[in-house]
Amino acid sequence: MLRLRMLSGEAVTSIPVEGVQDVKGLKQHLNRLHGLPPRFRQRILFRGETLKDTVRLDSAMNLDLVLLTFADVSEQQVEDLADAAEQGSVSQVESMMQLPQDPDLSGTREQPALTIASMQGHIEVARLLLEAGADKNLAGKNGWTALMVASSQGHVEVLRLLLEAGADHNSAGDNGVTALMMASVQGHVDIVRLLLESGADKSLAGTNGVTALTMASDQGNVEVVRLLLEAGADKNLGSHVGLTALMTASGQGHVEVVRLLLEAGADKNLSSHNGSTALMLASLQGHVEAVQLLVEANASTDLTDNNGLTALTMAAGQGLVEVVRVLLEAGVDKDLAANNGFTALMFASGSSQAGVVRLLLDARADTNVADNNGFTAWSIASGQRDVEVARLLWEAGARPNSAHRGFIALTGRSFEVSTSLPFSDILVTSQSEDRLERQRRWEEEEEAEKRRREEFERRKREHMEKELALGPW
Repeated sequence: MLRLRMLSGEAVTSIPVEGVQDVKGLKQHLNRLHGLPPRFRQRILFRGETLKDTVRLDSAMNLDLVLLTFADVSEQQVEDLADAAEQGSVSQVESMMQLPQDPDLSGTREQPALTIASMQGHIEVARLLLEAGADKNLAGKNGWTALMVASSQGHVEVLRLLLEAGADHNSAGDNGVTALMMASVQGHVDIVRLLLESGADKSLAGTNGVTALTMASDQGNVEVVRLLLEAGADKNLGSHVGLTALMTASGQGHVEVVRLLLEAGADKNLSSHNGSTALMLASLQGHVEAVQLLVEANASTDLTDNNGLTALTMAAGQGLVEVVRVLLEAGVDKDLAANNGFTALMFASGSSQAGVVRLLLDARADTNVADNNGFTAWSIASGQRDVEVARLLWEAGARPNSAHRGFIALTGRSFEVSTSLPFSDILVTSQSEDRLERQRRWEEEEEAEKRRREEFERRKREHMEKELALGPW
């Protein structure tokens, strides 16, 4: 028997000789079964001399046990441990733990050694640090733990080691992001599978309200999305701005993810806090296939955002011909006006999108409806001096309305227009008018159009920034 006692004479335990092979094994046995500190903080003495870990214990003997506290180490020694962990040097880490050095001290990196080793995928160093009693859930810079960085970097075996050691799979960083979210955004399928099997909460959200499913959808990580859906992730949870997984996938044009989410029953008509739907975001970004999928899934084409914009008006203003074509074929209301009275035809005319104007005219969009200030698509195109669009509108029956009759900016002059004249005659038919008055009116109209263009651009930027930007993970 191996009889063990403290230096004070207090008996600790007796172990059959065949139960351990060497001093290292004895220390590990005492740690595991008797709750004593890790082997690095134990010293085994025989007849007053400290036995090395490699000494074999193959006969009965009486042994003394000494338990050590952590040594006082310098800042440089803390940095040296971080360097050894980063480089994966098992021998150096072993030597430092034998001091014994506290494995949880952080240096200038602001990360404990276990987190550093886990980030680099050095599994043997991670195993050694865990054996030395490193806190498996200790968070460093940004609130990241070893399990989180291993997940982010895709180190499957390190993750498995940490999970077996009891690391918290739901711990979150300063921004609320968990290991599952990190793995999902990076597309690490095996990591996601392992975390889900360990019971990681698939519906947790970061401080920006974004879930693992939304992150994976935003990045187009199809297999991760499939795993999360199969695990029962809530497909309709919205972020702090109301964005769902379907909205982000649609806005990014990830067609296969959109298909998966629709097949899983994601609500295709939910809207964000700005009122945007998945169809609007897909249309705004010109993702034709995503638009087609949503239309085929019976997504509503006539919903409006907080500015009264529809999927059609968004696409029309940017000249997205194929998107406009799909929406028109789906039976969208082509004359639905935004809060400022602008229709899709006005948006297209104001941004000189002749191709879209043709499509809308072929679909019999109303050419003479006026916005809140009395401007029609034709007067808007004229204010832009866009001869091609103005001609298309004129030939489709557009005419100056009473509020703007007599003003045509195509030539910078004013006219009393006869609605029976062909378009070519309008460009050469003039009526004298006081020059100063003509200049004043021209400047007023030009300024009004400038404001409209700026407002439209502002709205586009607002949608792109607020609707699609999910923020840092």
